[in-house]
Amino acid sequence: MWGRRILFIAAIAAAIWYLRQHSASNVKPLSKVTGGDKPSAAYGCVAAADRANDALHAAAMIALRPPVDASAWANEEGKVSSTIETAESTCSGASSDTDRHAAEEARAALAVMRSSLSDLSSAARGQGGAMDVSRRQGEIDDHLNAARGR
Repeated sequence: MWGRRILFIAAIAAAIWYLRQHSASNVKPLSKVTGGDKPSAAYGCVAAADRANDALHAAAMIALRPPVDASAWANEEGKVSSTIETAESTCSGASSDTDRHAAEEARAALAVMRSSLSDLSSAARGQGGAMDVSRRQGEIDDHLNAARGR
């Protein structure tokens, strides 16, 4: 009886220790400033990828709510495509190893966003194809978190 209680208390203590060690406050996020007043290239890249992800989410809300308004979808699809292109151009030119890693992860997220946009486009036209959108969103989030250094 006492052995179980001690084991239970030890498990709780270990869980608390683990959560404190791996909490968000202990993670060193990608800093906005890496030197003087010049923002990190990776910071702008990740911010642009976040904007593209937000635009993709807004487009998904239109594509996945039938009946789909063709003109509204075409407008959102164009916005997302343009935002992804802007993010891709922002993600070039990283100089440090940290910036290059963040830019590579952000570009990987952008590639998954393009695939998701293609699937959403098929779904909006009634051709199916949006089955993997939630899984892909998880991949996008994983890449963006890795780009942020989390």
